[in-house]
Amino acid sequence: MAKTSGSDLLVRFEAGIVEAVEYFRLDKHFQSARVLQNVEREIETALKSIQDETERSRVQAGVESVYGRYGETKLIRQIEGEVLNVLELARSEEDWTLSYDGSSAKVWYRAERAENSSKSNGLHAFKARAELNAPVVNLCALLNETELFAELFWFVRKSAALQDLGRFRKSFHMQWQLLWPLSDREAPLLGYGVDGLDEDNCFMTVTRSLAREDVDSSGKQLEYPEPSSGRGQPVRMRAECLGFHFEPIEPTKTRATVVARLDLLLPFVPVALVNYSSRYFIRLSLHMLEVKAREMLGASPDSNKHLKAMEREDRREVYAWIQSRLEEHWKRHGKLEEFQNNKIESAQFKRTTSMENVDTSANGPPAAVDKKLALQLLKKR
Repeated sequence: MAKTSGSDLLVRFEAGIVEAVEYFRLDKHFQSARVLQNVEREIETALKSIQDETERSRVQAGVESVYGRYGETKLIRQIEGEVLNVLELARSEEDWTLSYDGSSAKVWYRAERAENSSKSNGLHAFKARAELNAPVVNLCALLNETELFAELFWFVRKSAALQDLGRFRKSFHMQWQLLWPLSDREAPLLGYGVDGLDEDNCFMTVTRSLAREDVDSSGKQLEYPEPSSGRGQPVRMRAECLGFHFEPIEPTKTRATVVARLDLLLPFVPVALVNYSSRYFIRLSLHMLEVKAREMLGASPDSNKHLKAMEREDRREVYAWIQSRLEEHWKRHGKLEEFQNNKIESAQFKRTTSMENVDTSANGPPAAVDKKLALQLLKKR
């Protein structure tokens, strides 16, 4: 069998990079990440097999030249770990402790450990799953309109846009209020959407803390707000990842999974309080998403701020894209007409919501903060 020439290797490598970049520009980040992984693995193996040092150097230089022509590869490589990590967290079953087991919602908790150590690294991982009677496009709209988060979630004190970086990619700043007597937490964040309908049957949003070294697709550094200092100022927390995974079950029914790995900078707060608070906030988040998404059905832009935001000139492309992708999805599943009607049967409104479930968990961290625990918390502060 004839060996592949260095020139042929470079042609094939560039074709793979082009494919990864095209997926990236379409927000199909799962496919983009997988294509990039495969093409880089192939070129690495091919380079090792080239015996002639001069030819190997020539091909290596050609590889670097291809990377230089497609600057998005740096972002794809960065996003690759983020999106696949959130997808793995959403689908994994191992090492999670079930801390809330309701009839229509479940919450899991996991204290993260430092590498090769039994000590905590400060991160806490949370996961919740519920089936929501709401269409995916409405849920995506609620999460895309970051400026309206304070109206969506009562525990969000402030939310302000920093930079629009693409169709479904932006940086923004948020401030949260925690349970008394804890100070507010704040963080600049970077978030983007993922179209995973083709291979992974989902839409997903991924958010993490904005870093000083973050850049846009052209390599320009992003704006980074410095934390405030002084007594009474909110504490800057770290969000390693926060993801919402939406799997369409029916045109107006969605299986929603939210995963988070956060360092709230609460070194002296007992795990029981972190578990209790997170379980409450994460369930409440899913519940409010469902309520607000359902309110959008049949409402008008004049009476609904999220619908009004969707009508803005700079937002129409985003929602037209999501709508068209969902139309393709439901057409493949023979439910296009039902999707276009966009109706929820009245019987679905009678079901018990996730916030009305009774905690039936018999294991995991304590479910509530008792008097002794509260005194312990106050003493350690």
